[in-house]
Amino acid sequence: MYKIEKNIIMSEQMTHQKYPYKHMVVGDSFAIPFSDGESPRLIQSGVMASIRHWKVENRLEVIFTSRTLKDKEEVRIWRVE
Repeated sequence: MYKIEKNIIMSEQMTHQKYPYKHMVVGDSFAIPFSDGESPRLIQSGVMASIRHWKVENRLEVIFTSRTLKDKEEVRIWRVE
């Protein structure tokens, strides 16, 4: 069972973004490295979900795409529109 607590001050909302979406222009990309044992598909789907959330939250019509580059062991994200 969870303990209910009263009068706990809520900290400020986090404003730091893990990924550089808002600084990207069309043609820019960034890479997320992965190592053995990590699932590139899981990384890729997590990043794309984060992008969808960011787009809705900011009411933007930008478009991103992603690819897994196994030879470089990275997931790369591009802004395409």
